[in-house]
Amino acid sequence: MYRDFEISKSQTERTPVPSDSGVFNGLLIPYLGAVALACWRGVSPAAELLLLGALAALSSAVHIAYGAGVVREMCKHFNRRCFHIKPHIK
Repeated sequence: MYRDFEISKSQTERTPVPSDSGVFNGLLIPYLGAVALACWRGVSPAAELLLLGALAALSSAVHIAYGAGVVREMCKHFNRRCFHIKPHIK
């Protein structure tokens, strides 16, 4: 049944292995810490809002860096230059 698919050793070495739980995300840990801090230490609403805003900015920056890395890796694989526009020559 699976004989039609030949996978070379180099392909299997580069294939990421999914985690045991598809729900877990490493960026949830700082949010959990912020919620725990707000619930148990009684942080003021303004400080909590500032903390959550900073965590949202950090999370966005990490996602953008991850996306740029994926695009860079794909461009390297396909021998393309990332976000490059050739000048139009007449």
